[in-house]
Amino acid sequence: MTRPNVALLAAVLATPLSGCGPMLFAELDVPEVRITLPSQAFPASPAVPADWCFPDTPTCVATELQYQLAAQVPIVNEPGVTYDLRLKRVAIVLTASSAGTDLSGIVSAGIRILDPSGGPGVVVASYTQDPAAPAPTSLAVSGDPSLDLEPYVRSGNLMARVEFVYDPAHLTPAFDADVSAAFALDVKVDWGEYL
Repeated sequence: MTRPNVALLAAVLATPLSGCGPMLFAELDVPEVRITLPSQAFPASPAVPADWCFPDTPTCVATELQYQLAAQVPIVNEPGVTYDLRLKRVAIVLTASSAGTDLSGIVSAGIRILDPSGGPGVVVASYTQDPAAPAPTSLAVSGDPSLDLEPYVRSGNLMARVEFVYDPAHLTPAFDADVSAAFALDVKVDWGEYL
């Protein structure tokens, strides 16, 4: 797990700015914030209705995840701070406890960012099984770099849902996987509000 350089951020915020007029701002580009959620449990297929993505899609199984952005970059919860947050990539890797399992039953997958106001959210990354690698033990997908995720963050947390579409002819056991996400973050601090 890689944290942004918080000491550098503190130094930027502590540096007096002159000649900027009455409104002072500091900007910080964090090229990558990586957050790994270890040993996330994914249900078997076929799944019970409570695990379906939607009431009428028994072959789609969902697992919700929470990314605690503020635990990695505490400034995002501070007053006077605005930011753009973009997903770069997501990796799902089977853990050692799932040895002997593979992801061959997964036909496709999507990473949906959940809307805290209760809307349908937005799919930011997707995967389709590669016929040349029919029994993978990990999945890696790129995010949509044009989509700002800041509107979906509440209290420093970003809620996501992994949606797997299973091959109904292929029984897939429950498994555990580490889910890593890499984000790009551009922060702007209104000096007057922050201090």
